[in-house]
Amino acid sequence: MKKNILLIFMTLIVLNIYSQETIDYIKLKKDIYGVSCMNVNKTNVDSTLVNLLKIDTASITKGLEEYYYDLALMYNFKGVYYKEKRVIYFTEAINYNLRCIHLNKKNTAAYNNLALIYIDTKQIDKAKETLSLYKKYTRHKYWDKSLIKQIEEAK
Repeated sequence: MKKNILLIFMTLIVLNIYSQETIDYIKLKKDIYGVSCMNVNKTNVDSTLVNLLKIDTASITKGLEEYYYDLALMYNFKGVYYKEKRVIYFTEAINYNLRCIHLNKKNTAAYNNLALIYIDTKQIDKAKETLSLYKKYTRHKYWDKSLIKQIEEAK
C-alpha cells in the first residue's frame, strides 16, 4: 500500500514537471520585443517592458540571459525617458544587468550598459570597476572608445 501511494505521488510530481510550460525566449523575443534601433520611443519601450514582465522567468528554458539583458535595456530607456523616476528605473536596469552577467560573466553588452548607468548616476568607482571587466571580456578591436574615454576622464 505504501509503495503504491509513493508510486502515485512520484508519478504526479513527474507529470506536473513535464506539464509546465517551457519558454524559449530567443524564439519568443521577436513577437514581444517592440524596440529596435530604428524605433526607440516611450510607447515601444513601455509596451515591450509590459510584455517582458508578463513572462514567468521560471518557465524560461532557453535565453534567460538575453531576457535579463532586454529587461535591463528597457529599464535603462525608461530612466532616460522618465526623468522623475530615473533612479528607480536605473536601479532596476542595474539589477537586471547584474543578473545577466551572473549568467554569463562575459556578456560585454551588459558591462557596457552597466558602466553607462554608473557614469550617468555619478557612481564613478563602480563605473571604473565595470569598465575594467568590460575591457577584460571585450576584444580590443570592439572596444567602445568613447565609453572608455568618458569613464577614464570621470572624476
